Amino acid sequence: MDWSKTVFRLRALPDTVETKEDAARLLSKRLSDISTHQIWVYSLALTLEYWEDPPTKVATVMFDVPPSLVQRNPESRAWHIPARGHDRNSPDLILDTHFIGLTPLNDTNHLQNSYE
Repeated sequence: MDWSKTVFRLRALPDTVETKEDAARLLSKRLSDISTHQIWVYSLALTLEYWEDPPTKVATVMFDVPPSLVQRNPESRAWHIPARGHDRNSPDLILDTHFIGLTPLNDTNHLQNSYE
């Protein structure tokens, strides 16, 4: 499979991740075999799962080179990325290619947007 053309969804990002660069740094840290320069984050938004407390974020990402986690199990459509070190009590990040459910691509401020 040509992973260079595959768009992945990254779920369960903490709401403290504020920028695409933050998302790339966290993902690189968790994967430990991919640098931030090999990760392309195209979108970042709060999930639509309103019951989450604290809320999490979702991103769409691509890789220059697929992480070893993906290469070891290429037939899978979802991969769990555990926390490491002092973050080990944090929930797993979830990388998938199936995009089941709704995936917001950006956040909007309802006070700045008008509607009828």
